[in-house]
Amino acid sequence: DIPQEKLETGLFQSLVAGSISGLFSETIIYPSDTFNTIIKSIPKKNRNGSNYSILKNLINKNGIFSLFRGYSTIPAAVLPQYAIFFCSYELLKSKLSKFLPNGILFPFCGFCSEILSSIYYVPFEIVKKRIQSAKLLTVSGGWMNEEMYRNCLHGIISIYKRDGIKGLYKGYLSCVFSESLFAGVEFLVYEKLRLQYKHKYKKEP
Repeated sequence: DIPQEKLETGLFQSLVAGSISGLFSETIIYPSDTFNTIIKSIPKKNRNGSNYSILKNLINKNGIFSLFRGYSTIPAAVLPQYAIFFCSYELLKSKLSKFLPNGILFPFCGFCSEILSSIYYVPFEIVKKRIQSAKLLTVSGGWMNEEMYRNCLHGIISIYKRDGIKGLYKGYLSCVFSESLFAGVEFLVYEKLRLQYKHKYKKEP
């Protein structure tokens, strides 16, 4: 077993590093994610021009910051999400290391950690996608005018009142399964490379 003091230090480092890195990466890719969400939401028959022309029209009519609509969901979702993910990964790894070989331990812990964190972040992801695509799609054909939520909390409450808990986890199983498999493979590769580096250079990367 990992000593309690070392485990607590590792968990705290994972919480801080995971949260900060998650927030930074989500912020960087957010405009691209918004535009991708909009494009996927537009029926082909309603698309006027190429993706570039749609993006240009979107920015001209709504401004560059329209690509950050729904960003308020990111700090509320990402900081706890990554904290839950990395902390649960380190905790599971420390508890199961004496029972499972590394080849099973790392992907299993990554898989389980993704499931645990997804329970928290999926409702925020649904609200984010709806805010990203709502009303802005009128620039590409004027076909959509969904309800706009004031913020992520208002969105979650509105969806729950209208559709119940099922509405907050629409498409959950297919989403979490693919994301969990990815997390499992990701941590298997990461941990194998980390161990090889540590073995070769006699220090942590």
